[in-house]
Amino acid sequence: MKNAFGRIASIIVAFCVATVVNSHGQTVTTVFSLNASTGSTANSLVQGTDGNLFGTAELDGQNGLGSGYEVTPNGKLVKVVSFCSQTNCADGANPNAPLLLAADGNYYGTTNGGGANGKGGTVFKLSPGGQLTTLYSFCSQSNCADGGGPSVLVQGRDGNLYGITGAGGSGHQCSFRSSGCGTVFKITTKGLLTTLHSFCIESSCLDGYQPSSLALSTEGGFYGTAAQGGSSGNGTFFVMSPTGSVTALHSFTHTEGSYPNGVIEGTDGNFYGTTRVQGSTGNGTIFQITPSGQVNILYNFCSSSLCSDAECRGPVWCKAPMETFTERPTMAAPDNIVPALAVYPAERYSKLLQQASSLAYTVFAHNRDALTEAFR
Repeated sequence: MKNAFGRIASIIVAFCVATVVNSHGQTVTTVFSLNASTGSTANSLVQGTDGNLFGTAELDGQNGLGSGYEVTPNGKLVKVVSFCSQTNCADGANPNAPLLLAADGNYYGTTNGGGANGKGGTVFKLSPGGQLTTLYSFCSQSNCADGGGPSVLVQGRDGNLYGITGAGGSGHQCSFRSSGCGTVFKITTKGLLTTLHSFCIESSCLDGYQPSSLALSTEGGFYGTAAQGGSSGNGTFFVMSPTGSVTALHSFTHTEGSYPNGVIEGTDGNFYGTTRVQGSTGNGTIFQITPSGQVNILYNFCSSSLCSDAECRGPVWCKAPMETFTERPTMAAPDNIVPALAVYPAERYSKLLQQASSLAYTVFAHNRDALTEAFR
C-alpha cells in the first residue's frame, strides 16, 4: 500500500514510439507492452547513449512497488530492476518520475515512497548495467524537514542534481500539509543533500506550495511551478537563484487556469505548460509564460464540440488535463514540433494504448506562432 506521499494511479497497458506523419496525422507503433512482472503505470522514457530506452514504472514488478527497465527500440526487454527488494522497502518504492541521464553516464531518479525511514521516498542511481544504489532517503530529519515525496530531477551546470518534493520541509502554513508544504533541494551524485527552499513558510504562501515541476533553462536558470498557493491560491510560476532563493514570478488566476502541472522551455525562450482546471471553460488550459512571468493562454480545454479535445475520465476531473510530461523529447522530433507537450486528459495514468487507432491522450505541438493539434 502506498504511503501518504503516494499518488492515485491506474494501470498503464503499453508504451509506444510515435512518428509524426504531418501536423494532423500520426502513425503509432506499439513496440513493447508492460505487464505485472515488468511493471505498470509507467513514466516517460529516456534514450541512453547506446540507443536503448530506459524507464521506470510506479507499480508492479517483482515486489509490486515499481521497477526500472531497459528495452531496445525494437521492443526487446534487456533488464528489469524491482524496487522494495530490501526490508521495509529501504531501497525505495513507487518511482514516480522519469529517469535522468546524467553527464557521468548513470541514470538518476526518485521514488515516492519507502526509504531507510519507512516513508518519504528516495533519490537513487541506476548504472547502465542495472545496479541500483540508494543515494538519499527523505524524512531523515524530524517532521520530514528535509522533504518528502520527491519527483522530477534535473542536472545543473555545476554537475549537481536538483529536484522538488511535494511535501515536507519547514513550511507548514498550507492548510492540508501537516508534514510540510514541499521543498527544492540539491543533491550531489554521491548523495549529499541540501534543502535549498521550503515552500509556504509565511502564512500568505506567496511563493506557492506543493511544487509540481522544476526545469533548467538554456541560460542555466531554474524555473518551476507550484500547484497551489500564490496571491490567488491557484498556483505559481517561480524562478530559483543558484543559492536557492525562490521568487514567484506569476500567480495564476481562475481565468488563466488553476493547479499548473509543469513547464518546459521552448526554443523561443518562453515556457509552456498546462493547468488542471479553470480557464474559460473550467476544464484547464495550455499556457505560454515568459521568463519574467507574463502569461498568454494558448488554449482552453473542452472548447470543441462534446469536449473531444479532452476525454472525460471521471466526475471530479471530467475532461480536465491532469499532467504534462515536462521534459524535452528524447528522440529526434520533426522541426515543426517546438516543443511537444504530452497532455494527458483527466488522469496521467489513463490507458495509453488499447488499439493503435484509439489513443486515450492528446498531444499538442506549438509551432512557434500557433498551437496546432498534432494528433488525438
